[in-house]
Amino acid sequence: MPSFSRRHILPDLRSTGKKDALAELAAAAAARLGIEAATILAALMEREGLGSTGLGDGYAVPHARLASLSENTVFFTRSSKGVAFEALDKHGVHLFFLLLATDNPASPYLATLAGLSRSLQDDACRAELLQAENEQALLAILNRILP
Repeated sequence: MPSFSRRHILPDLRSTGKKDALAELAAAAAARLGIEAATILAALMEREGLGSTGLGDGYAVPHARLASLSENTVFFTRSSKGVAFEALDKHGVHLFFLLLATDNPASPYLATLAGLSRSLQDDACRAELLQAENEQALLAILNRILP
């Protein structure tokens, strides 16, 4: 997977609820990928129907496969207010990694998902992401933890 660049950092979330946050993520990703936001949102909502991707400890990794993608893509954003995302620990979510993958079963989708989850289990890593003061600092952290 290519390294993080400015295009992979989405504007800070304004939404405070799960569905609105997913719609906001879908719209921002769609603008960068040239895909309909409704297509991304539908795939994300379908995946959320299986169980929340809010994994606890203030982070979520919403993810979906899309036939229209040619390569897996990860986006990152934060929410200073926190989002009521039905996380496993019932706490608000502040860090979001949006993983959109091709529908190719040979893609490293699951490995990427597992690697992100492992990195985000580290308290220091999450604190760094929350406290990064600018885009340059965020990019350095993201490129270090991206599997």
